[in-house]
Amino acid sequence: MAGGLASTSSPTPSTSCPPPRPTSCSSPPPPPQPPRRRRAQPVRLHRALGALRRGRLRALLPSLAPDAARAALQALGNTALAGEFHRDAVWEALFPEALLEFAGVRDAGVLDPLCMVLDTCCGGEGGRQRLNELCHEDLGLPILVQVVNTASQVEHKEEWLEWLLFKVCVEEQKFETLFNALCSNDVECTDNGEYNAKHAFLLGTLSMCLNNHPKELLRDICAWESPSSETQSPVDSLLQTGLVKDAKVCPYIGYRRDLVAVIANCLHGRKKVQDEIRQLGGVLLLLQQCVIDEDNPYLREWGLLAVKNLLQENEENQKEVLNLRCKNLL
Repeated sequence: MAGGLASTSSPTPSTSCPPPRPTSCSSPPPPPQPPRRRRAQPVRLHRALGALRRGRLRALLPSLAPDAARAALQALGNTALAGEFHRDAVWEALFPEALLEFAGVRDAGVLDPLCMVLDTCCGGEGGRQRLNELCHEDLGLPILVQVVNTASQVEHKEEWLEWLLFKVCVEEQKFETLFNALCSNDVECTDNGEYNAKHAFLLGTLSMCLNNHPKELLRDICAWESPSSETQSPVDSLLQTGLVKDAKVCPYIGYRRDLVAVIANCLHGRKKVQDEIRQLGGVLLLLQQCVIDEDNPYLREWGLLAVKNLLQENEENQKEVLNLRCKNLL
């Protein structure tokens, strides 16, 4: 019987009063700590880059190996991609002394991330102001000269360099300034064609940029408006040189559509171009572009926009279209 009592009473405590778990009766866990590191990150970044600006980086650059310089520039380029605050901090820390030192390193592995840093900092919300500083004759222009000089020596041909030179030469219209600044001490730029290898490299890079991205670049150029009436827009420069006029080949599918897109952008708000289209007998030709073409997607949409810009506030062109309609009716 005692064994029976023992057998019946032994499971009672384990089922009715289980042993308390240590965590169930303990005090509640402390609240999570605020993300102090993330909150302090911009401040730390600003202080670190400020220290570099005060000259520590310039002291290290002469003895900095190309691999270390490349890694540093890649880190700075990735930092600049994080936002406007980071781009501004990187620019304040490096411009102009450190960037000029980096540009003087004759190594393609250093030049590519350097162009990434320059191109990234010259984009975004405050990119226009930084791009103006980069094109300044006394501050930023020596950096661009060193970049072109280094690129020509190491035969560097990457997209970061193409986009950077395109921004400077086309968007900021500093091609002539940069071209003249590339003259060395022993070779003067004259009308007789006495130029050096750096000039040829600059022209070749811009040409390659146009060849690799003809649709995007040419269309964007013609759609870009000058910020002031005193500055000539890129499309006006192209019209004066006659580059946006003749096209006798179709190098790729959609080329016809892109030509119509360029013409449509050139026509916007430019009566001189509107009249020239009419004088050259191109009114009917533009009307014929308002069709669906499988080899030229969105040709009809660009054609309609071109006709709209052609007729806008131009009574002569409107009469021309009316006469065409009357001839068709007869």
